[in-house]
Amino acid sequence: MLVVDDSATNRALVCSLLKGWGCRCEAVGDADSALAALHSAAEAESPFRVALVDSKMPEKDGLELGGRIASDPSLRSVALL
Repeated sequence: MLVVDDSATNRALVCSLLKGWGCRCEAVGDADSALAALHSAAEAESPFRVALVDSKMPEKDGLELGGRIASDPSLRSVALL
């Protein structure tokens, strides 16, 4: 799972919970980093299945990021939360 949140505290907490449940977790702080991580994982043939996205981030918010993910053919299989 990819966690996208501008709050370092929230990223750490969510990843800690997810790892405790046995999930692979990576966390980033903004939309551009999220897109880079999603593309990198897809190219490595180890794509993220889910992205947990903060809706209220500065610059590009979660809705804009979600739209970019949904419109990218290589990322369309990523479920957005």
